This record gives sequence, structure tokens and C-alpha cells, in this order.
Amino acid sequence: MAQKRPKTRSPSEEVILRTVREYRKEASDARKSRMKRNRLNWDMYYGNQDWSHKQEGQSTEFLPKMSGAAEQMSAFVKRALVQFGDWFSMELPQGSFLAPEQARAMLRLFLENMAVSRTHTGSFYTLVSDAVKQGLMESLIILKVHGQHMPTRSWRTEPGDRILGIPDSLTSDDATVWRLRIDLIPSEDYYPDPTGRHLYEIHSVERDYFDVLESAEQGLYDKSVVEKITEDFQREDEDKRKARHKGQDETTPIRNRRRVVIDECWGTLLGPDGRPVATDVVVAIANNRHVIRPPENIREVFWHGESPIVSAPVIRVPHSVHHKALYDDASGLNVAINELYNLILDGGIGSVWGVRQVHANWLADPRQISNGIPANATLVLNEEAPMDGKVVETVTTGKVPPEAMTVLNLADREFQAAVKTNDTRLGFLPPRAVKATELVQAEQSGAVVIDGFAADLETEIMVPVLRKAWMCLCQFVDDIPSDDVVKAIGTSNAFKLSQMSAAQRFAALSHGLGFKVSGLTNTLSKARDFQRIMALMQGIASTPPLLEAFIRRMSADKTLDTLMRALNINPESLQMTEDEQKEMPAKLARMAMLQQMMPPGGGSPPNSDGGGDAMSGMRSEINQNAEPTQGF
Repeated sequence: MAQKRPKTRSPSEEVILRTVREYRKEASDARKSRMKRNRLNWDMYYGNQDWSHKQEGQSTEFLPKMSGAAEQMSAFVKRALVQFGDWFSMELPQGSFLAPEQARAMLRLFLENMAVSRTHTGSFYTLVSDAVKQGLMESLIILKVHGQHMPTRSWRTEPGDRILGIPDSLTSDDATVWRLRIDLIPSEDYYPDPTGRHLYEIHSVERDYFDVLESAEQGLYDKSVVEKITEDFQREDEDKRKARHKGQDETTPIRNRRRVVIDECWGTLLGPDGRPVATDVVVAIANNRHVIRPPENIREVFWHGESPIVSAPVIRVPHSVHHKALYDDASGLNVAINELYNLILDGGIGSVWGVRQVHANWLADPRQISNGIPANATLVLNEEAPMDGKVVETVTTGKVPPEAMTVLNLADREFQAAVKTNDTRLGFLPPRAVKATELVQAEQSGAVVIDGFAADLETEIMVPVLRKAWMCLCQFVDDIPSDDVVKAIGTSNAFKLSQMSAAQRFAALSHGLGFKVSGLTNTLSKARDFQRIMALMQGIASTPPLLEAFIRRMSADKTLDTLMRALNINPESLQMTEDEQKEMPAKLARMAMLQQMMPPGGGSPPNSDGGGDAMSGMRSEINQNAEPTQGF
């Protein structure tokens, strides 16, 4: 059930409204430049550009540079989480009745089946992919970790009577269960303390009135105040901006769909004299004039005692609150590339069609050219036309300036440097012959920034989100479906969990809690480990003393396991069974027989050029394919 509000003395409604309004205005004024940059970045992602300076007939093509780079980066992060089953690990207090593997399985179960709305569920992996796109465009990744009660339905059959011809009947059981919920908050809905001292943070969200009323009935908001909200303060400018930000057109809401704008403030409320009137509380106001959630102590709402909001940047800037987006430098370059590309298109079209002048008084009927001069047209002249006169003449011709291609290639290179990518990462061949060493150096240079991004994403976003998600599960485990708990940790541990009080469970499973996230860094480092090991093996094979020492000291089986794990292959899945091991002598005998039948030299096919080692091409292909994250 929803947590009831504690009965504590609260500041007056006037003080709450004035304080939250001033907090929001202060935060809004401090982020105006950042919001302007965010809109430009999203316009480049959606392919929106201002073409008002263009004349009719000029090209207005848009090159999807930003969207392609963003999709590549977000797909990389999502793949890193999906491919590695153990992309995070947990540390529980010593003596805990739950093993870390069981706790991790329980957390993963709820991450893969999170609530995303009143009636729908979704996956954490899709959320992370969207969060990465937001971080690239808006500098901040903002997640809110909480939960909600949502309806669920199960079915069972009531047996009929076959003798009497009564069929089995289907019966449904409706219930309300608690689900973990992690929301991705847009930057325009997040108002942090601009001083960086974390006095407050405000989450502004628009909700339907019936949804707010339902939350009030569950005890989250003051129902008596919610029922008094009869006005609908729709901010038209704000709605238009949000629609554009989402890549949607403006809509006219239906008349009976009433909307409520809720400002939820987490932190400390200051009075008129600058002294705190409420510390470490959460308060919510609706439509900028109704206090629908009086101050509640954060520890009463969430037992971990922290705000549910996790905010961190992709590119950190010292002493900044909003920091910097990775694609801030790329959006302007995308605009320049579009302009250059359209200039080249116009030059090419002009070189074909040009600009023509017509002597209309020489035509027998000027209406012949009223809709332009079609190709292969025949024009009828009158008697005034001179014998050798040209009715239609080309007075100017366009051409593509040779410098335009040079500048376009230069701008494209600068764009690739800004988004940490290149032609090969985007699936294109380089425009010129490039040496392998140059490609490796380019990859290593771009990988430094991506490594830092991956590390910050894991430590600043993933770890706090997982920690707060686990604590929410421990707090609301009584409202979690028992079947899900049994599925994750087993019947015995689920029974032990049910015998403990809510406070005992939270203390036992949250004290000394630790998380380590390594999915992204593993993705970046495994291919490099494979290449280092293969380079070592090649050096050992070419040096007899090292080969003798390796055979004497090292295990070939363990070396093979390490190579397979570097390629994200589980060696245990390929191990032989006991029956296969018994048949091994017969297999070796057949292999020896086949080797005797092979021609001398092993029958290795030569290279296409008639010489060289056939395995060299295969090795190079392995080295290339072994790093699926070559682009990052």
C-alpha cells in the first residue's frame, strides 16, 4: 500500500507556494542557454533546420549526421547490457540469507519488467538506450527511481461437467501489485539548484487529472485539495515546445481531458527570513497554486533517505550544474554541412538547367510557355521574329565551385571528430587509401573519450540507480507478487523473506550494500584483451625458449578458456559430456586416418595472389571482427 504521510507541523501554504515558485524561477533562469542548445541538438536529430533564408527552387536537403551517430552510440550501450548476462554484481552484508547471485537475479527480474505507465510495463535496457540519447543531446541523464501500484490479472479455469455437457469456464482474478518504475526525465522538466549546493531539485510533470485523482485515492496526494482543482492551466507555448522536442506536431487536447502540472520539490524549504522551515522533505504543488502534497520527510517516503532522482552528465565541466553535451559541438557542424551540401546540389542543377531568357513578343502564342518550357518542346514564332534570332537563350549557367567539395570534406571530418566517429565506424570506406596503423591510431584516440564516457555512465548513473532500485524493492517487498519472488530466489528464501518484518528485511538486505557495473567497460576491453593475448601467443610461437617455458609453466586449457571469454564465448557451453569423452579415442583414431589421406603439405589452399600465408587474411579478419565495438 502507499505510504501514509506523517503528522508533522508544516509551513503555511503561502510559504510553500512562494518558495517552490522562487526555486523554479531561479533554476529556470540559470539554464536558458542550456535549453537553447538542447533545442538545436534535437532539431539536428529530428532533421529540422530553418530554411527561411532559401528562395523558392533552392535545395533544402538534410543530411542525418547527428541521428546516425546517436543511434550508433545508444545501440552500443544497449548491446553491452544485453550481451553480458553479468553486467553488474552485488555485494550483500555478511551472513545474509540471500546469495549475491540470487539478489541479482531478483533485481534483474524487476528491471526487465518495470512499470512505464498505469497499465504497461517495459524493459530497463530500452530505458538506458533512450537515456544515452538524452545525455548526448542534453548533457544530463536524469532518472527517477521509484515504484507504483498497478493492476494485474490472472486467469484460472473452473471445471465443468462433461456428463451434463457443461464446458470449463474461464475466471479472472484482479489484484494490485507493486512494480519498480524508473522514469527518464527530460531536461526541461528538471530544475536543480544552480549553485550546485543541492538545496533543492524540482521535477515538473504534466499528468491527467483522473490520474492525479487516482494517486490521491491511494494516499499520495491530499484528496480534498485535488478535488478542488477545476481549472486547467494549459501552457500553450510549453506544449508546443514539448511537442517539437518529441518530434510530434501540435495537437488540440480533447475538451474533457483535463491536465494538471505538478511541481514536485525535494530538498529544504526556506522561509521569508532565509531560515529553513522544513528540511529534507518532499512537497508537491499543482498548477502553481495548490499544495496537493504537504511536506513529508524523505525518510518516511523512501527509507534510503535520498531523493529518487539520479542525475549525471556525459561530459563533465568543473563547477557546472548542467555541464556539456557530447554533441554540442556537432550540431553547428551539421548545419554547415547541410548548407554546403545544398550549395553543391544547386550548383549541379544550375549547370544542367541554367537561367534562360525568352523573347515572348516573338512567339505566335505566348501561352505556350506559361507553365515553363518542357523538354523537346516546339515553339511557334510570329512574323516579327528575325530569321536567325533565338527565342530562348541561356544567360547564366551554374557550376559547382571546386572549393565547395574541399570545404565539405573538411566540415565532415570536423563533425566526425566532434562525435568521436569516422567513415569506417559508420560503415563507409575511407575516401582515400588509409594505412592500417592510421586506422588503429584513430580508433585509440576516439576510444579514450568513449572509455571515460562508459566509466562515468557506470559509476555515476548505473550504480546509484541499481542501489536505489534494490532498496525500493526491499521496502515494498510485501506488495510484490509472491510468484516473482519465488521465481527469483527460490521457495525456501522466499519463505524466510515472508517471515521477516519490513524493517528487518530492509536492514538485513540494505546495510553494507554494494554494486559494481562492468558491462560497458567489459565490452570495450574484451576485444583488446583478445588482441593482446594473440600477440603474446604469436611472439611465444616464434621464440623457441619462450615456447618451452610456456609449455612447461602454463595451461593450454586455461589459455583457451581465456581467449574464448575474451570473445564473449562461454567455454562451459562447448565442453564435452562424459559420453563424448568416452568416444574421444575413436575420434582421434579417425583423425589420424584422415591426416594420412591428406596430400603432403597439409593441402592448405594458396592465397589469391599465389603466395603468402593463407592464414594471414583469416587472422586479420579475426582481429577486425573480434572487436565488435570497433566504432567506439
